[in-house]
Amino acid sequence: MTATAGIIEIGDAEYLTASGSLRRGGQVVALSPSQAVFFDCMLRHRGALVTTEQLMGAIYARREEPACEKVLHVFACHIRAAFRRLGTAVRLDAVRERGFVLVAPPTVPSRVELIAALREAAAALEAAALPAARAAREVCERATGVVS
Repeated sequence: MTATAGIIEIGDAEYLTASGSLRRGGQVVALSPSQAVFFDCMLRHRGALVTTEQLMGAIYARREEPACEKVLHVFACHIRAAFRRLGTAVRLDAVRERGFVLVAPPTVPSRVELIAALREAAAALEAAALPAARAAREVCERATGVVS
C-alpha cells in the first residue's frame, strides 16, 4: 500500500482520503462519512483482523448515539458494493463474531509496463557500464601499449 498526497493505493484501486471515496480508473464511488471511518480503520490494519470492538470504537468515538454492531455489516455491505461497481479485486472479508479483514491482492504490471521497465533498466545498466568499459580498455592499452 502506497500513499501520495491524500491517495492511498490498495490493490488495483485507490482511496481518496480527502473525499472518502474509492477510485479505479476514472470511476469514483463515494463512501458516507461513517463508511469512510470504517474503511480508514480497515486500511490501517490491511491484511489483519480488525475486531468489531476496534471498529465500533473508531466509528462511535465522538458520538453519543447508541452503538450497534449490526451497522458494521451494513457498512461492509456498502463497501463491497463499491468494490463491485469499480470492478476491483479488493475484498472485505467478515470473520464470524470477530471482525473483518481487508484483502488486496498484489497488482501485476501489464506486459507493456513490464517491457518498459526492462528497457529502462537495460539502458541504465548500459549507461553505467560504458565508463567502466572505457576505463578498463585504457588500462589495458597503457599496460600493453596496444591501442584497440
